[in-house]
Formats: sequence, C-alpha cells, structure tokens
Amino acid sequence: MGEEMKVSLSNPLGVFLGSFTMFLTGIAIGEHWHPSKTVALAVTVLAAVLAVAHELLSCFLWGSLTAWWIGWRAATLERKR
Repeated sequence: MGEEMKVSLSNPLGVFLGSFTMFLTGIAIGEHWHPSKTVALAVTVLAAVLAVAHELLSCFLWGSLTAWWIGWRAATLERKR
C-alpha cells in the first residue's frame, strides 16, 4: 500500500478566536436592538467555547470513522490474499 493519509485537528485557540470574532460581530449587530453588554459577552464566549467543543467532537468522530474504515479495508485486503 503506497497510499498516505493525514488527519489533523485545527488549532483550538484559532477556532476559539475565529468563532469569538464571528459571534461578537453578530452579537454587536444584535446589541443595536437590545443593549446588554454582559449578556452579549457571555453569549459570545459560550458560543466560541461550544464551537471549539464541536471542532474537537467532529475531529474525534471523523478520526474514529477513518480508523475503523482503514482497519476494515486492511482486513478485507488481507483476506483476499
């Protein structure tokens, strides 16, 4: 087998900062209608933390699925020999 596969995880800090910026922009627009700075900051931080959790869970699930598929494929090829 000459095939190579690389699975990598995004930088959690980068995901947090990118999500934080995106959510803060949305919350700032929402602040125009109902000003509440504390709630806006709390929602932004929580949303960014949940985005990081989503990234980690997605990586774990896709990594597990990929490992299972590679193992299944290797076993199938080994049986054919």
